[in-house]
Amino acid sequence: MRFSRLWKRSPKTKAKSHEESDPQTPPIAPNLFQSNQPRPPDSSTPTPSQSPPEVPQGSQAQSVFAHANNFHLEHFHYNQPDDQRQGSSGWEQLLKATSTSALHNSRARFDPPKCDEDTRVELIREISTWIEDRDSPTQLLCMTGAAGSGKSALQQTVAEGCASKGILAASFFFNTGDTTRNNISRIIPTLAYQLGQKNRTLRRMIGVAVEDDGLIFDQSLMTQIERLILRPIARLAPSESASLPYAILIDGLDECTEERDQRELLRTIHDSFLNHRSTFRIFLASRPELAIFEALESGGHLHGITYPIRLSDDYDATSDIRLTVRRNFVEIGLRRRWEHAWFTEEDVEAIVAAASGQYIYAATAIRYISEPRRSPVERLRAIRSSQSGTHDGTNPFGPLDAVYALVLTAAKEGYEAIDNRHDFL
Repeated sequence: MRFSRLWKRSPKTKAKSHEESDPQTPPIAPNLFQSNQPRPPDSSTPTPSQSPPEVPQGSQAQSVFAHANNFHLEHFHYNQPDDQRQGSSGWEQLLKATSTSALHNSRARFDPPKCDEDTRVELIREISTWIEDRDSPTQLLCMTGAAGSGKSALQQTVAEGCASKGILAASFFFNTGDTTRNNISRIIPTLAYQLGQKNRTLRRMIGVAVEDDGLIFDQSLMTQIERLILRPIARLAPSESASLPYAILIDGLDECTEERDQRELLRTIHDSFLNHRSTFRIFLASRPELAIFEALESGGHLHGITYPIRLSDDYDATSDIRLTVRRNFVEIGLRRRWEHAWFTEEDVEAIVAAASGQYIYAATAIRYISEPRRSPVERLRAIRSSQSGTHDGTNPFGPLDAVYALVLTAAKEGYEAIDNRHDFL
């Protein structure tokens, strides 16, 4: 041993000669290798009886090497129990993997479409009743409808209603034009984030789960749901898990650009939430595209175990569209402070007829007419003129095409009218 000669006691009579024989050896600090343990008592001295020192309550859990000294540890790893870990770094990683624009109250979705007052009343009541019926064995409601049938407006309205009641667990609104929410890579972290915000203990356990696997966000949706949602919830005290909100809303699955992603999400919902008999109630909306069509039809893995709502087939929105058009026309007159009626019931009925039960036509026409820098009377007249010859049956989207042509023409004219010097200098 390199320092063995320093530990060897030499007779006192040799100490001086030793120092003189090795003058280049630096003097050793007297306490450098001195133990803190008391010297053994001299045999000639009587030793008083001593009782062991008292150990304070709880100190054994903190003192890994009690009364130890004069040693060195290398490559030491201390694994703290999960119930003592805070998971803060894992939670920070989760936030980075979240799509904030997919939330129902995201600033990125400012002024989202939602149902006008007194419209879709029966349908909203039906959906809300299903969500709040926690004894129902059906846990998934699938609402399908064509583009412009009002799916997103219904989702937004129901989401706000659930939030006001304290039962909204999480929401995710897909959007084709947003790279953070036109695929499935961020949906589970986003759902987990919202759940963690509802319960501090759950938030900590989700953070710990992320810390335990830094690649969790690159794994399958099933793995992510299992580790970030189902397992943490299962570890909650029964009183805490029972108090969690339970409504999960997913809108616009068809706006997830990859059909493979759509299929994986539907399969994962079935294999995780439905097969595990979780307490969540899931409301999903989509156009009836191939992935969801096959899942819901006979032989599909969701057939017979979902609550289906088919907007285009089962729910006529004509009366609601009429209410919406009339209400918006009245509001346009109030904003202009017109005391006289600037539209007729014939104008309202013409737009309702052209809509053919689809909200998208009425909504587009209303936005075009209500442009504050243009005359609503002239624009309404342009809408009525565009409807001529669009109902010949050869093109079911003829009226919609015509109103879009008006919108694009107005945009082009507005762009050409810009005075660069006055507007930008």
